[in-house]
Amino acid sequence: MSRTPPRRAPAPAGALAPQAPLSKDSRLAGEIKHLVAAGERDAARERYGELVANQQRRAVRIAYQYLRDAHDADEAVQDAFVKVFTHIISYREDLPFEVWFTRILVNACLDLRPARLRPRNRPRRIRRRSSASYRKSAPPRSRRPWMHFPTVSGRCSRSVMSQSRRLPK
Repeated sequence: MSRTPPRRAPAPAGALAPQAPLSKDSRLAGEIKHLVAAGERDAARERYGELVANQQRRAVRIAYQYLRDAHDADEAVQDAFVKVFTHIISYREDLPFEVWFTRILVNACLDLRPARLRPRNRPRRIRRRSSASYRKSAPPRSRRPWMHFPTVSGRCSRSVMSQSRRLPK
């Protein structure tokens, strides 16, 4: 017995996909957008206070997960709320507010995250030396070439030395 659901007939061309009803915060963000567009910034600030109260706890939790520091998390949340209010005109009312706000919050967290905690996505650049310069800087050859290569502990272990003796010359 197959567990795959039955195929649905494709929607006719030009038909819109059914939309889920928007949340209370999404409707509130749409109202704030209209108030700002109408020039009623004081009324928009009052309504925005409600939106901040609804999203504050969730925002701090998300920011703390990224930054692992309560003070940095509070700063990122504050930055995100300021950015949301200043850019509320660009909010698309047909999309959930929570998604838009979370993206802004995550970007604020990444901006505050210390450089040492940022993931390194770029491979390191390896500088190639010419063979002549390599020969000049190469260590002198000896009967035990493995002694010139440092190990994790700074010493050659016995097992590595014993295995290297077995290698063909």
